[in-house]
Amino acid sequence: MTDAMEVFIITQNVAHYKVLLESETHADKRGVLLRLLENERGKLPAGTRRVEIARAFRFSIT
Repeated sequence: MTDAMEVFIITQNVAHYKVLLESETHADKRGVLLRLLENERGKLPAGTRRVEIARAFRFSIT
């Protein structure tokens, strides 16, 4: 698998976990989702992590 493909899959997983966290109210399930989210974020290259974090806080990325 290429690096670009891996980054794409990881960022899609991150986005998916964020969507699930928006509606999940059960504490145990939220904990699992948060661990999965942090695990995926840890796989991202440093530059991609900065962009992903900036987008999470709704900063404009140009």
